[in-house]
Amino acid sequence: MLEEIRETLGMGHLYRRRDGVWYLEIYRREDLRRFVDLMVGRVVVKRGALERLGRVLELLEAGVHGSREGLERVREAWSVKGG
Repeated sequence: MLEEIRETLGMGHLYRRRDGVWYLEIYRREDLRRFVDLMVGRVVVKRGALERLGRVLELLEAGVHGSREGLERVREAWSVKGG
């Protein structure tokens, strides 16, 4: 099933942990942005994390991570308290 999801999305890599659990990892920023855009409004579980990821990607795309203050904004956007 996870392989079908990966093929449908056209992104990410499947990995298997030592305990036998499979998971999908997405690394490319463009793919992460597309994933967030596809999933926002469609998921209930982990919705807050998905929304925070979207905010972090917006900051990265704006280039704010080039300064110490910008990195702090990224950290705050990812933190549960900041988001």
